Amino acid sequence: MSITIDSDAPRSYSQKQEPCLCAQMAESFSDFFNGQDTPEMRADLKANANPNCPTCKGTGIEYAEVDDAPFMNLSNDNAAIFFAILGVQGSSHGEMSLPEARRALMRASSRDLSKYERPEKKLHGKPQEVEPGVVDMRPVKYWEMGLDQKKLQAYIQRFAQFLHEVSQRGAKKIRWY
Repeated sequence: MSITIDSDAPRSYSQKQEPCLCAQMAESFSDFFNGQDTPEMRADLKANANPNCPTCKGTGIEYAEVDDAPFMNLSNDNAAIFFAILGVQGSSHGEMSLPEARRALMRASSRDLSKYERPEKKLHGKPQEVEPGVVDMRPVKYWEMGLDQKKLQAYIQRFAQFLHEVSQRGAKKIRWY
């Protein structure tokens, strides 16, 4: 799960062509998704698409609506720590005015970030066979990335850039959900 921070700034919407999930077994699926586009790729997507797919109508290519609005996306755990650094009562959703957000940014910029650091945690499961004759002796069961001062400072800088961009677009408030 994650928390997205965005704003009430005006957005521009456009449509983007993406490979349809019904054609995900196509060899060119990832390449097309990453922006490459050739007639051979389109033919490969179509050949691997479901002809009865309601999304792409069998072409292997769907149209997704995208907007150009700035946003930040953080995992729930990282968002909780980031909201604490901002001095904001963090929950899974909320909003604040732009002046409140700027004050929160100033608070975050002056905090000692060392007390918000979190070590990396990895839990390993019991050995398991991955394929015939190959045994993973320490398969990762759970992995929680750590947070150090450098990463926390990067969040603060991203938030500052986010606030600058949304204020340039005329935002009055930011929200998270």
